[in-house]
This record gives sequence, structure tokens and C-alpha cells, in this order.
Amino acid sequence: MSAVAGHLDAPDPACLVLLDGDRVAGFVLGSLSFEQRADWGYLEWIAVDPDYQGRGAASRLVRECCALLAEAGAVCVVTDVERRNTASAELMRRNGFAEEASVSLFVRPLTDASEAGTGRAPGGSGPRRHLTRAAAERVR
Repeated sequence: MSAVAGHLDAPDPACLVLLDGDRVAGFVLGSLSFEQRADWGYLEWIAVDPDYQGRGAASRLVRECCALLAEAGAVCVVTDVERRNTASAELMRRNGFAEEASVSLFVRPLTDASEAGTGRAPGGSGPRRHLTRAAAERVR
């Protein structure tokens, strides 16, 4: 939930919730906080309830998020989609996004397979600490 709070506290957030009565049909989190460029928006997270998928809810959220980011001064919007998430990749293409860069995510597991998912460091020495993007910026 800290990601949500961070977006809501950010200047010029582009965070929207799509409601159907009292039911949350979907949401999007966007901001002007893309790490590399101050004039680029970042569409970080979008989710749509399965009952609303295929009905235009995600596209509506993407369009409205991008419009809010443009109003806040963004000259373009960046998002990232996991390679195997073909539905999200197609959503982004349908809404004017193009694959402009490819980034390899290098992963180094720090736990044995038997400890994976326990939330503990190797040897069971305690809970893992999460380094937020803000904390990472302070370290630089």
C-alpha cells in the first residue's frame, strides 16, 4: 500500500478509480515521477476486476491517466509490461504506446529454494526489509 500512498502524495498524481456503484471496477496509478526524465509521466500500475475486463474499462483508465499527465506537463508517458503479459502489452499498443526500449531485469535470488516466499533472509534471520524508491534515491 505504500506505493499507492506515494502516488496520492506526489505532486500532480494521475490516480483514478473506476466505480460501478459501490464496486471498484478498476484503478490506475500514474505520476510525473519517472526516474529518468522530469517531463515524462509514468503509468505504473493498472488493474481491472475480471468481471469488467474486455469491456473497455482498462482503455478508459489509460486514456484518462494519460490526459491528466499531459495536463500536468508530461510530454510522453512511459509504462512497463512484463514480457509474458501479452494482454497488457496489447492494451498499451491499442492506446498508442509503442515498444521503444528493451530492458533486461537481472535477478539474483538471495534465498535457498526451500526458503523462498518465507519473507526471511537466508538462515531465517528475520523479516526482509524493503527499500523503497525514495530510500534508494537517498542512498545515491
